[in-house]
Amino acid sequence: MEIELKYLVEDEFTRERILHDAHLMKMSDEEEVETIPMKAVYYDTEDKALLRKQFAFRVRYEDVLPVATMKWGGGAVDGLHQRGELNVTVNEEFAAAPNVDVFRGSEIYDEIYEA
Repeated sequence: MEIELKYLVEDEFTRERILHDAHLMKMSDEEEVETIPMKAVYYDTEDKALLRKQFAFRVRYEDVLPVATMKWGGGAVDGLHQRGELNVTVNEEFAAAPNVDVFRGSEIYDEIYEA
């Protein structure tokens, strides 16, 4: 299950105030803070079969590590998003030609495959 809170921050000043908020800084461990470059590509069939069933399939590079992700169901209220999420670390070969078979054996695979 993925739970994330998304914010719309329209200016750099506000973004910096949030990122450097004294309360948030007290809760974080500076040695644990890191910046990870990410690049994501989303996939679907030509007829948008995954989208129709409310699935999102992506491969995202987290620094140099490719990760396949399937998200499904759930919803959002006031920026709080909750939905199912399954992540599988993959290799470069998979990232070059991704397919949903990487999720075979998961609790959601049969429903994905029917999409």
